[in-house]
Amino acid sequence: MWNEFPDQESTYEIDTQFMVGEAYLIVPKINLPDIDATSDLPRWMVDFYLPEDELWYNEATNLVDTATGFWRKSLLKNIEQLVFMRGGSIVPILQHEGCLALLNCYQSDFSLKVYPDS
Repeated sequence: MWNEFPDQESTYEIDTQFMVGEAYLIVPKINLPDIDATSDLPRWMVDFYLPEDELWYNEATNLVDTATGFWRKSLLKNIEQLVFMRGGSIVPILQHEGCLALLNCYQSDFSLKVYPDS
């Protein structure tokens, strides 16, 4: 995080999330899960920080998350992963429906996901 945001001292000590390139901010589930007593399903509590002065999109919902510059918590289900996209990113997505191996679909069509900045 410090490498991508060197002007923000609050990112210097972050070791529980990381950037993949300039677009993806990944918040992995690194703690042991809590078991929900009502459903016996594991849930993970993750702490995350969205650097300020940036526009961040929740990748699962494609909605802008405006709460930046402070630590927050999120409770995730077993199949959920917390991923944010940085505003101003354009990400190519390979259309791989029915492909079980990359070599079989590398010439398939692709689409572009656009995350506008301010």
